[in-house]
Amino acid sequence: MAALILLRKPPAEASPEDKAKSIRVEAVAVHPQSVPITIVGFGEVKALNVVKIGPEVSGRITEIHPNLLVGGIVPQGEAMFVIDPEPYQARVEDARARVSQLEGSLARFEMESENEKARMAAMERSRDLAEDQYERLKQLLSADSVGTQTSVDEAERIYVNAKDQTDQVENELTLFPLRIREAKGSLESARAQLNVAELDLKRTRVDAPFTARVVTVSLKKDQVIAPGSPVVTISDDSILEISAPLNSADAREWLRFNENRSNPGAAWFADLEKVECRVRWTDDPEGHCWIGTLDRVESFDQNSRTLTVAVRVTGAQALAGTKMLPLVEGMFCTVEIPGRTLDNVYGIPQHAINNFDGTVYIAADNHLKTVSVKVARREKDLAYIAEGLEPGQLVITTRLMNPLENSPLDVAMEPAVTTP
Repeated sequence: MAALILLRKPPAEASPEDKAKSIRVEAVAVHPQSVPITIVGFGEVKALNVVKIGPEVSGRITEIHPNLLVGGIVPQGEAMFVIDPEPYQARVEDARARVSQLEGSLARFEMESENEKARMAAMERSRDLAEDQYERLKQLLSADSVGTQTSVDEAERIYVNAKDQTDQVENELTLFPLRIREAKGSLESARAQLNVAELDLKRTRVDAPFTARVVTVSLKKDQVIAPGSPVVTISDDSILEISAPLNSADAREWLRFNENRSNPGAAWFADLEKVECRVRWTDDPEGHCWIGTLDRVESFDQNSRTLTVAVRVTGAQALAGTKMLPLVEGMFCTVEIPGRTLDNVYGIPQHAINNFDGTVYIAADNHLKTVSVKVARREKDLAYIAEGLEPGQLVITTRLMNPLENSPLDVAMEPAVTTP
């Protein structure tokens, strides 16, 4: 035992390096930058114009467009369906005949009025001559005893007859303006009825108001339909819209509004800047993205604290892309809306922030330091720091569990964070 004890050596004294072993970490150098903020919303693609079509006249269906099927496309101006036009054509002919008859009556009244005016002038002349003859004979008989009472009486009779006939014609002339007005009124009414009949005749053919996609149809050939009941629903896919609810705080902070309101009297979001947006189908988020335009604010919901905006996509934009699949109604999509620019911020990975106390670890002279930071915004896996960091500082990106302050570090540099 004594020999064994003498052979034992004391343990070597620990070196200073072993006493302060360095922590291997990765870090990134941060620098202030300006970051354009993107607001993300989700919504379903819908056609802007969806119209329910119903007949305006009743009748039997005689023609139906071959593409009038659910999902079919009917070009603009082509007849979707036709109602039997023969009864309405007969009404048009009857109304035209009535108009022609009243036009003839009006022309006759106007001609008779002119003739009566000419006749009135002749009769007034005859009346005046008869009156002069009667006065002359009457004066000769009373002053010079020339003539006879019989001739005076005959002259008076002739004058009275001429005056009576003149008065009758004058009364007739006063009635002609009334007759002409009545005839004109009847003619206008008949022409209005003709317009209605012609309009009803046109309504027997129901044309597509735009290049229409058929959504629903309940129509068969030889079916008798009544006016007012919708039988076809069509959609205009030339303009699509996505209603995307946004967090009201994000909308207030980052949406772009023009400073000078075009209508200061309207208490609404009327001056939203119409910026280009990116639209991605949620079933293919890494695939093609379509370009739309932020159009307007649709609504504000206090209960859910959301502001709903409408993003408009034209038909040409919906068809753009390298794949055959276009943007169509019914797709649920992500909408990326460019917002305001965040200036003088530092971008770091989100996992570098200690969420429970809002601090980050930095490497200062190869030693660990803890600093408090203020996060201005988080996007995807990045956080943008507004306060707490300085240019060139090294932010530790390695996840650490309760490290000691001032611990020595072995720092490996990572590429700087760039704005996406």
